[in-house]
Amino acid sequence: RIYTPKKALSLGSDYLVIGRPITEAKEPMDVVKKIISTI
Repeated sequence: RIYTPKKALSLGSDYLVIGRPITEAKEPMDVVKKIISTI
């Protein structure tokens, strides 16, 4: 299933698998920080 990180956590996920949005980003840490700020 594909959900936003926030939705996945609200549904009880213990882990998030986030691949391409991070690995293909020019600034991966910026993407990680943005994801963390949304949850």
